[in-house]
Amino acid sequence: MIRLRPGVNEDAAALTRVFIVTRTQCWEFFEITYDFAIIKEILLRQMPHIWVAEVDGQIAGFMALEGNELDRLYVLPKWHGSGVGRCLLLKAQELSPDELWLWVFQKNMQARQFYRKHAFALDHLTDGQGNMEREPDARYVWRQN
Repeated sequence: MIRLRPGVNEDAAALTRVFIVTRTQCWEFFEITYDFAIIKEILLRQMPHIWVAEVDGQIAGFMALEGNELDRLYVLPKWHGSGVGRCLLLKAQELSPDELWLWVFQKNMQARQFYRKHAFALDHLTDGQGNMEREPDARYVWRQN
């Protein structure tokens, strides 16, 4: 059973692990070395906007919502296809019921397919000059009908 709850400061290390494991195991399209302390600090600053998904008492994923922007949605690879991502996305839509938007790397076909499956439409593409990875990305938008 998937349980959602607001993130708390004590989750920062586990969320950092989810972030790093997901990005290093699922994103073969570029290689980045992550600094655990820096990622943990970034997530701690976002904590009031983070929702955590637990399965059997273990953190399986999380999402961060900043207004109408789904800023982060990460699910450990072993939980892909289990409904964890869907539950987090539904929570984001519940909290931002009229419109929700997000950025995803163009090469991240798994994520792009996931968002399209959940009624997100491609809004526009960029050359990546506006993100820290300098990787071309895509903006997707969901609007309540």
